[in-house]
Amino acid sequence: MLTGVRLQFVFDELKTEEGSPVNRVYPKDEIDLFAGEQLVLVGRYKKPGVAKVVVQGKVGEKEQKLDFPATFVEKSNDDSFGFIEKLWAVRRVGEILDELDLKGKNDELVRELVELATRHGILTPYTSFMADENVKIHDFAANSTIARERLFALSESEGQAGAGQRAFKSGLQNANQVRDTAARA
Repeated sequence: MLTGVRLQFVFDELKTEEGSPVNRVYPKDEIDLFAGEQLVLVGRYKKPGVAKVVVQGKVGEKEQKLDFPATFVEKSNDDSFGFIEKLWAVRRVGEILDELDLKGKNDELVRELVELATRHGILTPYTSFMADENVKIHDFAANSTIARERLFALSESEGQAGAGQRAFKSGLQNANQVRDTAARA
């Protein structure tokens, strides 16, 4: 078992003043990996380039460090890894929902959530109205208004509704795969 797993991205050509080249990486916290378990890591990067992914942690009391070469491309030549963007979006939506629960209404976060969910076909408590065939899914302003109106219902934190919301958000935050929404359409 590798405990306290930490990740670092080392780019060949990086200027300190440009800030971190990788952001919004999920999972965010240190994790533990068990033998035979895989780590699904998704994030955003600012610019393409050659890099090294450094994985550090402990096996027992001994510090372990593993390096993996990586190439961050500007644009993929095919759609074989297209699911990764949606997986990142699912996890980001989970993080946004958690932030809204903890800190309350935030129009900027609601807009980001609705935009991500609309673009990637992710059903959330804010966007479930999009399953209605009469809703214009690209009408961002109207959809944002509907989402804000549903914020009050999401403040439920007790009983069956509260437990259901926690389970739903946890599923988004820890997603290792995405549902095929095209198959259901």
